[in-house]
Amino acid sequence: LDRAGRANAVGGNIGRPVLDLQPLAEDGTYVLELSSFQLDLTPSCHLDVAVLLNVSADHLDRHGSMEGYVAVKSRIFERQAAGDHAVIGIDDSWSVSVFNALEARGHPGLVPIAVGRHLMRGVSVVDGVLHEGPVPVCDLGAARALPGRHNWQNAAAAYAACRRAGIEGSVIMACLQSFPGLVHRQEAV
Repeated sequence: LDRAGRANAVGGNIGRPVLDLQPLAEDGTYVLELSSFQLDLTPSCHLDVAVLLNVSADHLDRHGSMEGYVAVKSRIFERQAAGDHAVIGIDDSWSVSVFNALEARGHPGLVPIAVGRHLMRGVSVVDGVLHEGPVPVCDLGAARALPGRHNWQNAAAAYAACRRAGIEGSVIMACLQSFPGLVHRQEAV
């Protein structure tokens, strides 16, 4: 978003609390990481582009069961309407069930992402190459800070979300390839 010249603010579970973020102009973009706890407490949240990467057993003490956990995670898409986008990783059965439920309800902006298999629509990474639909767009081998399947899924989600937010593919690819990594995450020693 910075490289594309778009005003933005980052917060939520990743750092600054959402309510501490400064107001942006109408064309600004808030990038928020929302935990299941936060989603559970904000049922009125509406997101233009929402991402669900994967679902695995977590926080079951709070949500009671996997079904309860998935239901809360799915709230990220609840208030979306025409013009909004739901980017969903379809590499685990729980996320596939969320994708299928939204597809059955006719969600207009579904974008599947996958690692290890080509998708004719959506974004996928096969052998380290990111594809938009069937078209290869970026070799993630040049992105030294994004090794491995889990980072490829993150890259696919970031690419899909940014494209749906109107960012040019070339800008996103340049950012992925120059991404320095995050502090304390797979740092070279």
